[in-house]
Amino acid sequence: GGLAWTIAGPIAPGATVTITYTATMPVIAAPLALDSDRTVVNTADIPHYFGVDPALQIGTITYKDYDDVTADVVTVTLDVASIGDRVWFDANKDGTQDASEPGLANVGVTVLYAGADGIFGNGDDDTVTIVTDAAGNYLATQLPGGLYRITVDAATLPAGVTASYDLDGTTVTPNGFWQGTLGANTAPRNVDFGYTGTGSIGDRVWFDQNLDGVQDAGEPGLPGATVTVTWHGVDGDPATIADNVTYVTTTGANGAYLVENLPAGGYTVVVTGLPVGYAVVADPAGIVAPSNSSTVTLGAGANNLVQDFGFAGTGSIGDFVWLDRDNDEI
Repeated sequence: GGLAWTIAGPIAPGATVTITYTATMPVIAAPLALDSDRTVVNTADIPHYFGVDPALQIGTITYKDYDDVTADVVTVTLDVASIGDRVWFDANKDGTQDASEPGLANVGVTVLYAGADGIFGNGDDDTVTIVTDAAGNYLATQLPGGLYRITVDAATLPAGVTASYDLDGTTVTPNGFWQGTLGANTAPRNVDFGYTGTGSIGDRVWFDQNLDGVQDAGEPGLPGATVTVTWHGVDGDPATIADNVTYVTTTGANGAYLVENLPAGGYTVVVTGLPVGYAVVADPAGIVAPSNSSTVTLGAGANNLVQDFGFAGTGSIGDFVWLDRDNDEI
């Protein structure tokens, strides 16, 4: 499109007239949708003018129509970038987004632009605040290129977690903070933030020979048992499995187990994989109606090391000792 305007004359020789107009750029869904040169050309021109106001001209006189104005051309380069991507629960603390590791929803992310001068703290800084979606994703769009800081709001994270990964600190010095330069019209999707838990659950599966629920000195641990610890997710509901996280471990030679890097919240602990002929006789609640599973609420940074399970055999050996007077074995 174009703009046209008329200036009420006359304009005195040597005088100037300033025309100002404001254009609002439309929202662009994706930077890559722009033309390759990403430019808008604005041309200001006076195609012709007269030395005498047309309204005052005399019809019998021919007036010169001047066309000696050089057009003024201004080229505007569009700089529309975006940046993301995800805040997730890094269950195994390896800095890799595994398929079983859920995103962290409703986490606040602040994107701070250092402004055109590239210096934080000056008056031209600009801030965008975003909340992660159900998958833990965030996206800031319509950004100019330049220096940025992205910070995760720790107050909005689940209780009992700590940073395990970010783009500039990797797994070595993660701190929930990234600073870097965003190129003009770029769309990086690698500014991710991983968080892992700070608590743990343990402790032992043993052979409870006398069925009393007490780990006596002569009662050995049961190695090779499978212990499954399931975090009920951020929502605390084990029935909504999308955000649940499952940890599986095996008891050691002395029957001990330990699951680390756990956030605060509700958990279910289940013991399976024992040889045929074993039955549970004691759980963390005692020996009344024992179960091979327990439910635990873990505090932030807590270490619950009392999730012990006792098992005993289900068979028996007997039967009778007698005096065989006639030595006939009957």
